Amino acid sequence: MLNIAATENVEVVKSPVFRLMRGMAYVMLRRYKRAQKDLDTNDLLDNPHASLWRAMAAYRQKKFDRALIEIKRGEAVVKAYLPRRQAAFRLAGADAAIERRDPVFAGEELDLMPANGITAMQRTMARYLEGRLLELQNRPRQAMKLYADATRENIRPVSANAVYHLTDLRLR
Repeated sequence: MLNIAATENVEVVKSPVFRLMRGMAYVMLRRYKRAQKDLDTNDLLDNPHASLWRAMAAYRQKKFDRALIEIKRGEAVVKAYLPRRQAAFRLAGADAAIERRDPVFAGEELDLMPANGITAMQRTMARYLEGRLLELQNRPRQAMKLYADATRENIRPVSANAVYHLTDLRLR
């Protein structure tokens, strides 16, 4: 629909709202470089919604430093989204923080996870990331419990990562 609007009215492409919406759509379609072209324009640099979507694009490309910067810039508007989307932002922020060894921000993001309205996968991912955070804080026994919880859920990519970390801790 956005591309149809763009071909029917060339001026609409210049609108920051249009570029924000198209950038969001590209992130959801996993076209992160295209998303960045729309979201990195000058008139969206101070837009907190654009920051959140830039964070998601950066996170998915494993650009964790940029993801953290953008998540923090968009923090004020996270609650404007539905719980599932809030959880996606929070999980990306927590994971990026863990990857960059920032346990304080990771803990804050996990503490702000919505309690209701999220998927089983998001709930399991939060448990897994809580385990990673505990491991980062040199609390391997508590981490092992959370990894074990995550493996019991049997949600494939998350459970596989939890099994890996659980096994690694057991073998140390």
